[in-house]
Amino acid sequence: MGSFLDEWLHTVEPVAMSCAPVPGYGTACDAEIPPNSDTRTVEAWAADPLDTSFFQWTTPATDGYGADLVSLYDFNTSISLVGRNSATFGAGTFPCDNAPVFASQNIPAGCVFPGTGHFSRLSLSDPNVWQAADHVYTALTSPDSTLPPAAFKSIPGSETTGALTRTTDQKVIRANRHAARKACMKYDENYKTNRNNKADPLQYDEFPFASTNEGAGVRW
Repeated sequence: MGSFLDEWLHTVEPVAMSCAPVPGYGTACDAEIPPNSDTRTVEAWAADPLDTSFFQWTTPATDGYGADLVSLYDFNTSISLVGRNSATFGAGTFPCDNAPVFASQNIPAGCVFPGTGHFSRLSLSDPNVWQAADHVYTALTSPDSTLPPAAFKSIPGSETTGALTRTTDQKVIRANRHAARKACMKYDENYKTNRNNKADPLQYDEFPFASTNEGAGVRW
């Protein structure tokens, strides 16, 4: 989001961003430091073309709609121009949520821009996650080698099979975990006999993850 400096007319007023809650989805969008305006002229920006101005807002953690406390905010950017009205650009809406499951896991609330994908990277060369990375890689590149068996199997989670979508619905998450555990009990004798070994218990590792709408409990 942005414009080239040489496309702007001379300005002596601040560059500003505004934020307002969508009615029914939150009640506050408060500017924090740094403020929601920048008083530098275009000449000052041009002197350091790599310079950046940041704008930041906060909203109450308990403010929002529904079980996941979803809130929506409209924003836009404006720049005042000499000899004409201010120009507005970079408008849009972004959602935030503060689902109770976040607080239970000490995960802070967050906001995203719609249409912006989130990519998690697992490396086969990372000793901490290589087994999980190998599991996911096998699921996406050789789905027919995974269990349970199925004809024409296609596993979501890749660029070709579609992105995973998060769920905080505990019924869906429990159903996904139950289906994955049931498959491990059926196809892996080692898991079946050693899952309750307190010294070195085996754990099942499913993909797609239990906290997704594409998990093992979903009927395709």
